[in-house]
Amino acid sequence: MSLAFYVNNAHFALELLGAVVFLMAAWLMFDSYRLRAEFATIARAIGFGFAAIAQVLFAVNAGSDILAYAAFAFFFLGLFLIMVSFVKREEMHVQAVIIVPAFTLWSQYLYGSTGLLALGVAYLSLSKAHKELNTTWRPFSLGFSFLALSLLIGIFDTGDQESLIFIAKDIAQFLGFALVARWVWQFLELRVRESLVLIFIAAALFLSTIVTLAFSTILVHQVTSQTDAALVANARVLDLQVRGLQEQALAKAALIANNDALTDAIEKNDFAVLEQLSAIMMEEHTLGFLTVTDALGNVLVRAHALSRRGDTLFGERAVEEALDGATFVTIETSPVEKLSIRAGAPVRAAGAVIGTVVAGYPLDNAFVDNIKRLTGLDMFIYEEATSVAGTAFASDGRTRLTGIIVPDETVRSVGEERVITVRTDLGSQSFRTSYLPLLNGDRKIIGMLSAAKSEQDILDIENATNRLTLITVILIMLVLAYPIYSFTRRLTQEA
Repeated sequence: MSLAFYVNNAHFALELLGAVVFLMAAWLMFDSYRLRAEFATIARAIGFGFAAIAQVLFAVNAGSDILAYAAFAFFFLGLFLIMVSFVKREEMHVQAVIIVPAFTLWSQYLYGSTGLLALGVAYLSLSKAHKELNTTWRPFSLGFSFLALSLLIGIFDTGDQESLIFIAKDIAQFLGFALVARWVWQFLELRVRESLVLIFIAAALFLSTIVTLAFSTILVHQVTSQTDAALVANARVLDLQVRGLQEQALAKAALIANNDALTDAIEKNDFAVLEQLSAIMMEEHTLGFLTVTDALGNVLVRAHALSRRGDTLFGERAVEEALDGATFVTIETSPVEKLSIRAGAPVRAAGAVIGTVVAGYPLDNAFVDNIKRLTGLDMFIYEEATSVAGTAFASDGRTRLTGIIVPDETVRSVGEERVITVRTDLGSQSFRTSYLPLLNGDRKIIGMLSAAKSEQDILDIENATNRLTLITVILIMLVLAYPIYSFTRRLTQEA
């Protein structure tokens, strides 16, 4: 498994840690409000509660824009309420000018706005500590400073879970949660009942996180192994399809070359008949293209491109072999059909070769699209190390991932082994990919065939598993919350 899977699990655990920390802080503030009803205390309680909800949404979100915006909305409101709690009530009118940013804006603005709010909370709490000479606020201030740093780093996050920016953001976030947890715990140490309840909740979430991560890791490992096996099998399907088309092209080229009407039209240089016959035979034999040349390899007619004639195909392997009187099939590049399966057969009259027939199939996007409909996996064809046909699209959903060069070590490995399965970055996306060598008629490697599956699909399975397990644990905790609270209350009363 790649680093992305482990980072994704660590990120999930980190979001749950944040939810526990903010939940503990909200519980503490609500309990304090019951003892002394103040606006600042209830504002912090609600703010921490919103922040806890936001962390849960961040944890369970797997690419949903609606959940992402909802999480930022809760987090923004939570930070705003916490910041307001540090401002004196007579100064509250100043805060009325603050406008919650629209959540249809870019994510950079969401990270930036919440980062500035977190920075405001850190500054105001530090000011409170200095004014009241109360050092207990220092972990709180430092914790929100790290959370602000994490959010501001998020402005530059591209979503690549293996990037240094993503990892640095998570490290800063972890330090922030740890310091806020330290601030909460210094108060809970004096409250036995609340400590027991929150220790149970934290322990339950911690154990559920460990179980969830262990289960999802095992599951993803199995899914990855099964995916690799499926990729190899489907790469072989693509290879068999190419070989089958080579045999078909060779047989059809020989059959067409023996057509008496075609031979007569070549001898008479009757281009009208040649155009008519070639078009009929290409459709009748379901070929991708059909080209007829004279004895020098000059193109007499292309049934698939009637306006393209007069050029020469001399030098192409299929044409050279046909001019020498042999049928031959290979895979090579031609100016009109590009990389394609090309079968050549001689056209004879009175024992002499008077021309050739070149029939075949282009190895293009339409070809791999048909294979994908059968296998469900993305397919690619490479000429040397460059993709010339593919079914996968870039992040814009319109541009195919063609023209991309794979690393040299992959090409060398395909040359050394029959099949390899590796992780490949195509454009901005990561794929699990199996490669097979693409051989021409002389049994030389001229490119590669590959079947691929986006790693994001595997991550989606992992995230779905994590969400399901987390929801199950939360439901169990809700059922047990009141009995546990009653037990701890009775225990503390007896003590």
